[in-house]
Amino acid sequence: MTLKTPGEHLATIQDLPHELLADIFTIVAIPPSDTGINRSFIPLRLVCRGWDVVACATAGLWADIRAYRKTRIEWIQFCLERSAQAPLELLFVMLAKEKYTEMMPLLSRADNSCRIRCLRIRENGTGICPALFPLHSLAMPSLQKLETSLVYVPGLEREDSLPLCFPQLHSLKLSGVSIPKDPAFYANLRSLAVHRNCCSELQFTVADLVAVLGSIRRLEALDLSNFEPYDVYALEVPRYLNGVVHLPYLRSYTIENSLTVCSRINRILSFPSSTVLSVRAVMQSAAMRYVTASDAVAEIFLPSIRASVENVAAMIVSCGDRHFDIRIPATPDSTDVPRVRIEAWQWYGSSVPPQFAAFLPFCPSDRLTDLTLLSIQETRSVANWAAVFRTYATLERLKIVQAQCDVSNVFAALTPQGPDQPEERQELLCPALRRVDVEVSTRTNKVLRSLCGCLVKCATARAKRGARRFESLTVVWEHRGLREDVALPDDPIWERVVGRLQSLVDEGTISARSLAVR
Repeated sequence: MTLKTPGEHLATIQDLPHELLADIFTIVAIPPSDTGINRSFIPLRLVCRGWDVVACATAGLWADIRAYRKTRIEWIQFCLERSAQAPLELLFVMLAKEKYTEMMPLLSRADNSCRIRCLRIRENGTGICPALFPLHSLAMPSLQKLETSLVYVPGLEREDSLPLCFPQLHSLKLSGVSIPKDPAFYANLRSLAVHRNCCSELQFTVADLVAVLGSIRRLEALDLSNFEPYDVYALEVPRYLNGVVHLPYLRSYTIENSLTVCSRINRILSFPSSTVLSVRAVMQSAAMRYVTASDAVAEIFLPSIRASVENVAAMIVSCGDRHFDIRIPATPDSTDVPRVRIEAWQWYGSSVPPQFAAFLPFCPSDRLTDLTLLSIQETRSVANWAAVFRTYATLERLKIVQAQCDVSNVFAALTPQGPDQPEERQELLCPALRRVDVEVSTRTNKVLRSLCGCLVKCATARAKRGARRFESLTVVWEHRGLREDVALPDDPIWERVVGRLQSLVDEGTISARSLAVR
C-alpha cells in the first residue's frame, strides 16, 4: 500500500504514525460477539517487526482477556503484563477448578484487581467450586459491569454471596448467585438483570425487591426473566398497591415467568409509557385458577403495562390455540422491531382458547390506524370480530398475514347489513378503513371462494353506506398442496371476482399464485 504525500513522494504504510496504527489495530481486535476470542490482532504481529512492536506496546489490545477451558495460564499472565495500566475486561467460560486456583494470585494483586472494569463468569454445574467464590470477594473499585451466570446444583455448599465493594458498578447480571439484600449495593446501577436461583439462600423476598428498586437512582434497563423471589408463591404475600416503585428513567423492561410471578412483580412497578416492554407470561392451567380468560389476562395488563398499549397507532396481534401475542412496533412500518411485546403462552386446561374479545378491554386505543393479524389458526365468529372492530373505530389499514383458516368472518363483520337485521349488524364499523391486505394459505377453492365473496359483499355494502373507498385491496393465496379444484388464473371465478372488485378500487392485477387488486 502506498500513499502520496503533498510533495508527490511515495509513502508506504510503514510511514503511518504509531498512534494511528495502534488505533487501527484496536478496531481490528474488536471481537464479533461476547463469545468470540479477542485474538484477531495476533496475525498482525507477524507482518513485520515494526507492527509487532506497535502491537506489543498497545496496552488496550491485551486488556480484553477471554479464558476458556483450554486457555493456558501463561497466556493470561502474558496478557496481564502487556496490558500495563489499561482497564481490564475479563471473560471466563467453563474454567476448571485448577484454572481458577492458578488465576487468583494474579488477579488478586492490587495493580490488577484495581483495573478490572468488566468481569463476566459463565459456568455450568461442574464449574461451581470453592475456588470460584474468592473471585467475587476481590476488591475491584473500578468494576462497572459484573455478569455471573452459574447453573445451580442443589446440595453443593454455597458461599457465593457478593461483597459490597463495587462503588462504580453500573451493570449487574446474576444467575445462580445469591443476590445481596442491601439496597445500597444497587444505588448506582443503570442496568439490572436477575434470573434464576438467586433468592433462596438469603431468602430474598418481594419486599426486598421493592427496597432494591426504590434505592436505584437511575435504572434504565431491568430484566427479571425466570426471577422468583423467595415468597412469591406464598399465600401471605401482601398484594402491594399498584406502582409502589416508580422507575422514571426505565427504557427497557423484560420478564418471562409464570403468570403468578409476572403479576406479583408487575403490580409493584410503574414506568413511563415509552418503555420498551417484553412480557412473556406462562398461563399453564390458568383456566383452573380463573373463572374466565379475562380474569387471567387482567393479571398481565396491570396499570403499568396497560399504559404502554393505550393510544398507539399500530398493533400486531397473533392469537393461536395456545397463545396470545401482541406487538406494538416502534413505528407503524417497523414491524420487525417491536416497542411492546406481550405474550401469553400455554393455555392448558381449557378446551376453548381465549377469544380476541378477552383482551380488547385491556388494549384500548383511540388512535389505532394500523392493525396486523398474524397467523390466525382458528375460525372465529362474526360477533367476535365485530367486537374487535368496534373497539378500534379509527382503523385505516387491516392486514392479515399467514392465515391458516377461513377468515371470511372478518369481512362479514365489516359488512353493514340491511334494516331487517339486528341493530348491531346495521352499524358501519371502521368507517375510515381504506387499505386491506389478506394473505391466506389454503388447500381448496372453497376457502378462496368464500373469502372473495365476502370481500365483494363488504366493499359493495360499505360503498352504499358512504364509507371511505378502498384505496388498496390485496389478496394473496398460497397453495398447500395444489389440487385440481383450486382456481387458476384462467378460471371464470377469477374473472368475475376481479370484475366486481375493480369497480370498487382503482385497478387490478392477477398472477398464478395470487390475486392482487390495487
